[in-house]
Amino acid sequence: MMSPIHIIVNESTILTISVGDPDGDIIHCRWANSSNGVSECDDVCPPTTLPPDTIMYPNYTIIITGNNISEWYSVTLMVSIFSY
Repeated sequence: MMSPIHIIVNESTILTISVGDPDGDIIHCRWANSSNGVSECDDVCPPTTLPPDTIMYPNYTIIITGNNISEWYSVTLMVSIFSY
């Protein structure tokens, strides 16, 4: 869990999600979702909880640009580790 981050209106903010595995296993990060009656994110499922044009890159970097000065955004991510 990350602490709240101030998102400046009309300016791109870069968030880097710190993930790692001491064994060197493959890590995959994705937006959490709700489907087939299973919710990974309750009421904070992207993309509806984020401004349009929010992007998550494969290197665990999220770029978000706030739309309104009084808006709060929440995001839920799923991180999976694959052993090989």
